[in-house]
Amino acid sequence: MGDITKLLICTLGIYTCYLAYGIAQEGVYKPTAKGEKFGFTAFLLLAQCLTNAVFAGVLMLYQNATGKADKDAPKLAPILFSLKPLLMSGSYVTAMFCSNEALKFVSYPTQAVAKSCKMVPVMLMGVVMGTKKYQWLDYFCVALITAGIVMFNLAKSKAGGENSAVGLAFLLTSLFLDGSTGTIQEGIQHAHKTTSTQMMFLCNFWAIVFAGAACVAQQQLEPALAFVAANPDFQTKLAVFSLTSALGQNFIFLTIKWFSALTCSTITTTRKFFTVLASVFYFGHALKAAQWQGTGLVFLGIGINLQQKYAKSQQKKPEGKKE
Repeated sequence: MGDITKLLICTLGIYTCYLAYGIAQEGVYKPTAKGEKFGFTAFLLLAQCLTNAVFAGVLMLYQNATGKADKDAPKLAPILFSLKPLLMSGSYVTAMFCSNEALKFVSYPTQAVAKSCKMVPVMLMGVVMGTKKYQWLDYFCVALITAGIVMFNLAKSKAGGENSAVGLAFLLTSLFLDGSTGTIQEGIQHAHKTTSTQMMFLCNFWAIVFAGAACVAQQQLEPALAFVAANPDFQTKLAVFSLTSALGQNFIFLTIKWFSALTCSTITTTRKFFTVLASVFYFGHALKAAQWQGTGLVFLGIGINLQQKYAKSQQKKPEGKKE
């Protein structure tokens, strides 16, 4: 399977799963048939991480039972109880917590603009930790895509409400941790040659511990379980939310294994952009001049990036087999 084919599989997988995930997430926070609202974020995070870990565990058992498991895959236990998976899970959970907490202090457009810059910390952390080296064209593509998405979001709507220093600090922390998580994931994969399914299990195993501790500390476990038991329609929403999260994360770790954390970040960042763009055209909304300019920058950055990957894939092919 060629790199372009793999990239298309990862991109379509992430886009599809997280589009469904976003719809399910909105449904989780909508009032139930009884008019009640769910307000237990730590419990939701625990349910999400638990589903992700179970999904990865079942997939590994299936691969072993059917003989489809990677024979060169390392033993999981020695890696599981080492420092890096612990740091990876802590960074992963705390980044999500900070992103959610930021919304208490900043407007949603401010958060959207900040998250548009996710590729920058991923790239910087890779360089700082010495795990990655990038060509100048990589920096140029990231700059184009980031600038385009920021322009698009800023033109879409002005940030309403107060944006406090506390909220901005949460956003910066979330971005820093996003960069750290991707870099640690890459480091583990390269050091141990773990499969994408193993990486998914490693990340969520300790995340369950952290999310569970937060759930207990905030006394959310008992009231959240009571809420779920009392609202059958919410149970369906929670199940869809958790399953789409697990499927999407499976494609994320596949992307990191086949390509890099930066490629994964590029796909996940542009996903929201394309979702908004599709909505604009579907409902016939007019784009502002700045939004068209931002769209142009994003497509230019993606185009150069894809051309670069295609050129690399052609160089890997033996002479006489290039398309």
